[in-house]
Amino acid sequence: AILSCGPLDLFSQWYAATPTGATPVVAFGSTSVHVKDRSPDPAERALAARLREAEERVAATAAAREAAATLLRPTLVYGGGGDRNLSRIAALARRHGLFVLPHDARGRRQPVHVDDLADAALAALDGPGRGLRAFDLPGGEALAYRDMVARVLASLQPPRRLWLLPGPLFSLAAWAARALGVHDAGPAVLQRMREDLVFDAGPARRELGYAPRGFAPEAWMFEGADPI
Repeated sequence: AILSCGPLDLFSQWYAATPTGATPVVAFGSTSVHVKDRSPDPAERALAARLREAEERVAATAAAREAAATLLRPTLVYGGGGDRNLSRIAALARRHGLFVLPHDARGRRQPVHVDDLADAALAALDGPGRGLRAFDLPGGEALAYRDMVARVLASLQPPRRLWLLPGPLFSLAAWAARALGVHDAGPAVLQRMREDLVFDAGPARRELGYAPRGFAPEAWMFEGADPI
């Protein structure tokens, strides 16, 4: 079998160009394919387009070879350190002693642990002999963005503080922090803190026995991340 844990666009190009026959394929993508196609940020829209094209390329190649192909789309990944989301938040909080969010950062998130993704990938290898399947892989708990960040900060040693600011004041602080190089999150990223990004794990539960854990972070899960 072929298991791809890297960027889906690059894998899809390799897969289309490499004579693998009917070898089954399991490849990771991202739920960003559902979300960032409507982003005001051109770079994020381009990312969503690359993901969609990559999914279509994998599907077409697998069909031509009569191979089984499974696409796995995680939500917000954590647990291995070095991710570009929660580990970077933890690194910024360690550096500055606190983390700042708008008071209305209540958009729901479903952070998913890397070990649960590994279980899903192994289960997908036992899938049917041909055809395409695709599964969204959210974590086992949906919680408000600011509550998710609060749990990360509480897990650090020592714990760091979360500051909640009124929206206009946060926007000003975020602009200043970006100008000073404290972070590189653009307006689209900051706006999504207020939006629900929730996905259905039902198909993966039924077909892969997927059983993701709730969000209970520990400090070691966020080691090794560069804040920028």
